Amino acid sequence: MSMQQENTISPPQHHAKIETSDVSGEKENVGTRLSHCVINLSPAFFSLNMGTGIVSILLYTFPYPARWLRTIGIVIFVLNVVLFLLLSVGNLIRYIRWKGLFTTTLRHSSAALPWGTLPMGFATIVVGFHPAANTLTIPRT
Repeated sequence: MSMQQENTISPPQHHAKIETSDVSGEKENVGTRLSHCVINLSPAFFSLNMGTGIVSILLYTFPYPARWLRTIGIVIFVLNVVLFLLLSVGNLIRYIRWKGLFTTTLRHSSAALPWGTLPMGFATIVVGFHPAANTLTIPRT
């Protein structure tokens, strides 16, 4: 066996049909790239949502009285909501497209652990609405 053959690692089985590029150096098509992104989209990516939500809440409720902090907090909060929706849709597409992946993920002891980041990411959105709702002037009837 040559040195180059010893160092090559075969791709995981679920990646076997997804080509990243061919030998001639041609760019891969958009569908293949999206398919590659979706199959690798794990629930662990909701930790991005958790972190973004925490930063937005901290900036908005920071005790230093600066309007610019609240403005940045609102912008990051909107980014957090968009990020949550994109991750949710991506995971939904992932589990619809690859049948059986959802149950396999839940049954695997280490692959099921990141599912805790989904409700925590959603909790940052719920908590983020609270301080913003308190500062809005809602007419009472």
